[in-house]
Amino acid sequence: MKIKHDFVTNSSSSSFIVAFDKKPSLRYLKDNILFIEKAKCVWEDTKGQKGEKLTPQNEELIESILVEIASGFIGYHQELSENEFMRQQGIVLPSGQSLWQDKFLWDQYTAARDRKSNLVALKTAVQFIKQNMGKRIYFFSYGDGDGSFYSHMEHGGTFDNLESIQISHH
Repeated sequence: MKIKHDFVTNSSSSSFIVAFDKKPSLRYLKDNILFIEKAKCVWEDTKGQKGEKLTPQNEELIESILVEIASGFIGYHQELSENEFMRQQGIVLPSGQSLWQDKFLWDQYTAARDRKSNLVALKTAVQFIKQNMGKRIYFFSYGDGDGSFYSHMEHGGTFDNLESIQISHH
């Protein structure tokens, strides 16, 4: 058993992949992001990026998108619940026992959950790439560990009106 002796935080972060038809202007961002302060933050964060065009030949960008999407969670629909796993495997535990109490079964469950999550990530990435071919791609990352403003950037629907995908790193 590991015991943590130092400060424990419950902070989270999310990365966002956003597709634009062209390099976004501050005016465009203000029109598509609810709050001006958030639009200005995104504008500043675009300045350090090329905004590469997504093409079939840009294999490095495609790989970056695949890796970023695979590095976290895309919503919660990819989760394989313990009950679903046990039902699929025909496992019936004694009353009061949990799956995690059996290391062999727990390892099987986590492997199955990871396979399902990876499959969802791959399908999501392929769909995003197909839908945004020819657009300029920007990457952003915001976390609530950086203060309340960045928590709102992460959780406040910053990119809801833009072609984007959120990858949670909780």
